[in-house]
Amino acid sequence: MAASGGAVRAEKRVERTKRKRREKEPNALKEEEEEQGDVFAVSAFFLVVVRVQRQLELLARVRHLNVMSLKAYVRDADRLSLVYDFVPGGSLEDVMKRVRSQQVSLSWDTRNRIAAGVAKGLRHLHFECNPRILHCNLKPSNVMLEEGFEPVLADCGVARLIDSGLPDPESSGSLYAAPECYQSNRYTDKCDVYAFGMILGVLLTGKDPADPFFSGESGRGSLARWLRHMQHSGDTKEALDSSIVGEEVDEEEMVMAVRVAIVCLSELPADRPSSDELVAMLAQLHSF
Repeated sequence: MAASGGAVRAEKRVERTKRKRREKEPNALKEEEEEQGDVFAVSAFFLVVVRVQRQLELLARVRHLNVMSLKAYVRDADRLSLVYDFVPGGSLEDVMKRVRSQQVSLSWDTRNRIAAGVAKGLRHLHFECNPRILHCNLKPSNVMLEEGFEPVLADCGVARLIDSGLPDPESSGSLYAAPECYQSNRYTDKCDVYAFGMILGVLLTGKDPADPFFSGESGRGSLARWLRHMQHSGDTKEALDSSIVGEEVDEEEMVMAVRVAIVCLSELPADRPSSDELVAMLAQLHSF
């Protein structure tokens, strides 16, 4: 299903609800069930200006194991609804919250697999799509988990339909945004790589970037700065999530993964790897 062109403006909220419980919020991620029993996720936005047709058609052509496919899009008056396959495993953000509260455990192998899948999804968007697609809002809540913790990137490129495409400085997405996003008001593939570095940092440390710890002197102001400080002081192992350090895994492999996260979090975009290089770097971890 196609919609006429248009730019989109929205303060995105994410919720799940059955069709019979129509939510009043203008923007929501809904679980909708057809008569046949198929379940989809519907992300809805308000349209403000026209000219999104080409971007939507591009997003609808994306097919990759680690990227959520846009199944359909519908324009209804000034409202745009994007339809995706529903992923029952929830988001990485949900899982990490449960890990922090010790409701579930997540092994290093699983975290490593999630990171590798996210990187492969980015590589597909950046190098295998023509024209390339920038995610523009990569964060744990936009990493959905299939059965077996296979990651699927959600809302790829959708932020480019919303105003400037930059995360709201007051939103959780801003914690994963590269410094240059707000300094130059430009978004490049290296911004997606920076966001990946943040996600890898979360997987390795188990910490939430919004934790008040990072506001204090010990936290150095942010997860990225804290990781760099821990590496420079020779305390990289101390930065690792204690729940995975005791596992029968090669700690040196995890330390190398921290270094990958740190290079992705480089202040200068030119110092960050491409997503293609990133996939190769993660694949090499097992050889150390």
